[in-house]
Amino acid sequence: MINVIFDVDGTLVDSYGLDTELYCRAVNEVLGQAIIRKDWAEYTHVTDAGILAEILQDNDIPPETRLKKAVRERFGQLVSTALTDRPCASLPGAPSAIKHLRQHPNVTMGVATGGWSHTARAKLGAAGFDPSSWVFASSDDHAERTAIMRTCLARLPNPGAPTIYIGDGEWDQTACKALDWAFVGVGARLKDKTPVWIEHYASCDLRQVLEAALAN
Repeated sequence: MINVIFDVDGTLVDSYGLDTELYCRAVNEVLGQAIIRKDWAEYTHVTDAGILAEILQDNDIPPETRLKKAVRERFGQLVSTALTDRPCASLPGAPSAIKHLRQHPNVTMGVATGGWSHTARAKLGAAGFDPSSWVFASSDDHAERTAIMRTCLARLPNPGAPTIYIGDGEWDQTACKALDWAFVGVGARLKDKTPVWIEHYASCDLRQVLEAALAN
């Protein structure tokens, strides 16, 4: 038995650019023209809640719950509107890969995303997935990525089984090292930066990739 846990943006759904654009817009609409760092990797916790906490700190704005809720709500509205006009696509081969994994008797699957759950689920739905029955953990659970990942694992039926995380960011790789999880990198940002890497799911045999990750 193994656990396979996925990130969302850039990992299952081609939504990284959309997500970044609308997140910054929501922050600026609620907080005013805020200082936002150019690279998400400059933040300590690259999650929706974690980045927002540091944006508030950088701009000397008290971390009031009402402001955090307002940014989260506005971001959700912007994502919902954008997906109506331009639905984001899944990464090539991702729906088929998920379908086969969920049918495998020795694999349990979950999602641990640094995004808030309402926007993550909306993007997955727009890309053709049905996440309604998936084990899910998000930035609504924690601001720290490793804590989100641990939460997802704890919600799976076999949390003691070997665990593989599939993600597209350097922060995903760093979190896996901290947790001592196997890791599969996806997409251009991690090419040549991690021992086990795929461009997308249509370009590989995912079972072989997972075996390589566990052996690494």
